[in-house]
Amino acid sequence: MNHLAAPGYLDALLPGPGFKECAKHIPLVLKTPYTTSLPATSRLVPPTFLPMPQQTLGAHIASAAISREKLENSIALSKAAVYIMLEALQRAETSLQTLSEIRIRTEALATKAENKNTTTAELRRELADWTFKSMDSYKEHEGAIEDAWKGWRSAMAGIVKAGQSRKAHEEIMASLQHMKNEHRRQKERHRVRRVRIAIEKENDEVMGELLDAVGGTEEMLRGALKRLNDHKRVRDWVDKEFKKASTAAREAIAESTRKER
Repeated sequence: MNHLAAPGYLDALLPGPGFKECAKHIPLVLKTPYTTSLPATSRLVPPTFLPMPQQTLGAHIASAAISREKLENSIALSKAAVYIMLEALQRAETSLQTLSEIRIRTEALATKAENKNTTTAELRRELADWTFKSMDSYKEHEGAIEDAWKGWRSAMAGIVKAGQSRKAHEEIMASLQHMKNEHRRQKERHRVRRVRIAIEKENDEVMGELLDAVGGTEEMLRGALKRLNDHKRVRDWVDKEFKKASTAAREAIAESTRKER
């Protein structure tokens, strides 16, 4: 007996019921010295039958799981980026407040020099101290703003990636619907339908998670963008006023020194 006729041989080679069913339509022809090729009819599958592409169905299931995981990772990335952004904005506001205080203290030096209640040497030391402190605060503010922008961009990237994951889910759903329409056998259509329903449920959950995450995050990002723009405007004003105060203080100290002589 030819080994192809051994029981279970086709079952071992054909991984799914769709393939096994298809095998029934292929006549088993033993190769003998009198048979040089398969009959033409043995190489044909009836046009009314479409074998179940289980590997494609499995690929859709795997793709749905991957897109779901990517969505969850994207949402987590966006939330973490928002936290970093808000923390950086808080640092930026603290350093900006420090710069405003330094500006006020520097402006007061001119008045001190005019009132002659403090020696010029002490006034020079104070001016130098406030100048160095302003440089440190500017550096802190610039670093905080840079971190805030990085967090803002990362949060936006997370939202975009989450949207891409949702789109991938929708494409899987469309492909499954196409598969369902293509198969004429009730059994295979039912199998695709069950998988589609399961993935559709996940798709609804994905949409819910996406709307919850994106809705709040987008509102935060809009507010953060306004704060970042406001920071630049206020910092530029403080920088301008500090330079004016420093110039006025140096001139007042120089005038006080000249009069002492």
